[in-house]
Amino acid sequence: MECGRCGRALKDKKSFERGYGPKCWKKAQADEKETEQEGETPQHGENEGV
Repeated sequence: MECGRCGRALKDKKSFERGYGPKCWKKAQADEKETEQEGETPQHGENEGV
């Protein structure tokens, strides 16, 4: 099985389960967090009249 991010061969059970090697898993998690933060919208009442 290959890493879903870089295409390298996965070597351990945890990597197989995640579909990413350890370095790519950390990068994928960081990317996901960043995407979530960019997608946040202000709550009702915030930034009104700005």
